[in-house]
Amino acid sequence: MNSEPGCSLAMALQNKTNPKQFVFWERYNDQAAFDAHFAAVHTQAFIKSALTDLKQAFDYQLLTTEG
Repeated sequence: MNSEPGCSLAMALQNKTNPKQFVFWERYNDQAAFDAHFAAVHTQAFIKSALTDLKQAFDYQLLTTEG
């Protein structure tokens, strides 16, 4: 994931008490990079695979810094 253009951080976290549960935490440089990631063929294939079972989704706000 973090080899994708515009992805500056990608982590996979495993729940210690439920080893079948993971959280994916990613940071993208801008909205265009985020949108490109979710439009990518490999991302769509992962989302549609039997490996994923979305338990919770978060509404996000892109934060930027100036200066």
